[in-house]
Amino acid sequence: MSTRIYIETLGCQMNVADTEMALTRLSAAGYGFTKSPETADVVLFNTCSVREKAAQKVYTRIGEILRQRAGERPIIGVMGCVAQLEGESIFAHARAVDLVVGTRAVARLPDLIKRVQGGEQKALDLGERGEDETWAVSTVERRSQQIAFVPIIEGCNKFCSYCIVPFSRGREKSRLAFEIIAEVERLRSAGYREVHLIGQNVNSYRPLAEHGLEGFEGATPFSRLLRAVAATGLERIKFT
Repeated sequence: MSTRIYIETLGCQMNVADTEMALTRLSAAGYGFTKSPETADVVLFNTCSVREKAAQKVYTRIGEILRQRAGERPIIGVMGCVAQLEGESIFAHARAVDLVVGTRAVARLPDLIKRVQGGEQKALDLGERGEDETWAVSTVERRSQQIAFVPIIEGCNKFCSYCIVPFSRGREKSRLAFEIIAEVERLRSAGYREVHLIGQNVNSYRPLAEHGLEGFEGATPFSRLLRAVAATGLERIKFT
């Protein structure tokens, strides 16, 4: 039987998209999934740090699950913004945590789980997204078969005094336009009727190489992207 994984997602649409990306990578690596933490071999929390005491909420959930398991201890991991901001200190606050995965390290999650299964005590990855690590998500692993979240940018460069996004999600990094268009076309072919283009600051979308946006000169890169996505024939397009 393959290792069964349960992921509990807290927070915004970007966290939902990150969970879908994690499911895609884990499925490709041969892992199975369960909808219940009581039957999981690995329990992952994809966390949000926008609200006050977000980390304490995660630690409370970890305690609840350990009590429910009555001594049968799964591998426990913390992903997302709390993981990126708190880093290695999570291991000291919650000794049951076996792995901590930053916001740009989701694609490397299968390797981190293998490291823990191989005997590593505390696995940590807060590194940047690799240049060869795709943002794409399998249609099979999406939570809806009608509406899809499609990340186009992550991070923010504004550093507003009240906001933790530049620290939890890093500086702005835009996805290449031709990858976005190709994903939208795959979704349309699979029967999806609506996509939400998402990111912390979507109208700052600025791909380093604007492949796939030819023919829309004189407009901002984001408005050109919207027109290119609309040209695929998808019925509804939203952005958040």
